[in-house]
Amino acid sequence: MRQTLCLLFCLAACSSMAWAAPGDSDRWFDAYGYVDFNLFPPHNEQDLNLRGYTPDWWSGQGYAWYGDAFPRYGLEAHLTLELRSYNKVFVFFNPYLPMGQTIPQVDYGWSANPIGLRLHFGIGYHLTDHFDILVQHHNWEFFGKYRDVMIPEGPYGGWNAVTARYRFDTRGH
Repeated sequence: MRQTLCLLFCLAACSSMAWAAPGDSDRWFDAYGYVDFNLFPPHNEQDLNLRGYTPDWWSGQGYAWYGDAFPRYGLEAHLTLELRSYNKVFVFFNPYLPMGQTIPQVDYGWSANPIGLRLHFGIGYHLTDHFDILVQHHNWEFFGKYRDVMIPEGPYGGWNAVTARYRFDTRGH
């Protein structure tokens, strides 16, 4: 929980630098992004698709169980930082904190206990006005009774990727 609060504080501190007055500034980088708060109403919870394995000590075998990690709330942020002196390089952070403990058709609680924290971050380079190359890292950190769960995104949701991205915007700024 301490790591989560520290991460949220860092995101808030970095994003506040983007709200400085425009024009000449001593900022080293520009920051932009968003913060989402999700509410999943009863009968419409998000399924994190968590799985676990419980050993059977008598037979030496085990059995798999389906997870009961269905969050009631979600807090997600996206923060991108671009260097002002060389705005082709950027770093990004995209954490997600699912919270709650509800079990569909059994218990529709309104608890806000954190289930886990998804950390997705990386560094990128703008090749052209529309093409980027990114190096990304993604992993999950689970809390409490979910500490030993399995997730279908690789071991503990961990993966790395080199990504080519095409960006477009038709709003005509």
